[in-house]
Amino acid sequence: MKISLSWASMLLLSIALFSCGGGNSQKDDANAKTENTKNENTEKDTEVAFEERVSKTIINEKKMGNYMEALKKIKAAEGSFESLMNSRDPDLLKGKAEYDQMLKIVKEAGFQDLEEFVYTHFKVSFAYAMEEMKNADQLMGEGMKEGMKELEEALNNEDVPDEVKKQLKQTKEMLNDDANKTVNNVVNSFQEIGKNISEEEMKVVQKMRKDLEKLYNNMDLPNK
Repeated sequence: MKISLSWASMLLLSIALFSCGGGNSQKDDANAKTENTKNENTEKDTEVAFEERVSKTIINEKKMGNYMEALKKIKAAEGSFESLMNSRDPDLLKGKAEYDQMLKIVKEAGFQDLEEFVYTHFKVSFAYAMEEMKNADQLMGEGMKEGMKELEEALNNEDVPDEVKKQLKQTKEMLNDDANKTVNNVVNSFQEIGKNISEEEMKVVQKMRKDLEKLYNNMDLPNK
């Protein structure tokens, strides 16, 4: 028997089918959001766990000596090791030629494994950077300082028209605001890091400051 559907029936059927599809789509969106949330939570947990390990790593004279020895050999070796040194999960880079080479170097220097060296590297480089940032004025580059100096000279120059001075003054205020924001952001960031670095550890790092400065030259250090 041949069944003939009216246009109304066809419309209702189309709506029903679309609704089913829409329901699945909404369910897929919900599942995707749940998965994204899980991934974000996992990343946060991993970050917290890493920071805890860095915090628990004690920098003493012996550990600092091991670190300096390893760093000198790494700098002298052929290869690019910075991605390993600055990675929060060096195991992800297993299989690369540099991994085995660097693992051998750090073990010979007295570290149990690559993870222990990486935790030490993060803590020492943070302590070094904190000392660098003690004077907030150092956060302003030489170009910024020179620019501010020229603005000040122009503002004090009687030959510069008032209208131009007005614009220069606005520019100076804007640059000052930007510089202050940069200073505050960096200082706050390093204050947060500093909670995990003791006074004794800072002293140990400071003793090797000149040697560290040479070794850190042309080297990308880890970010917070």
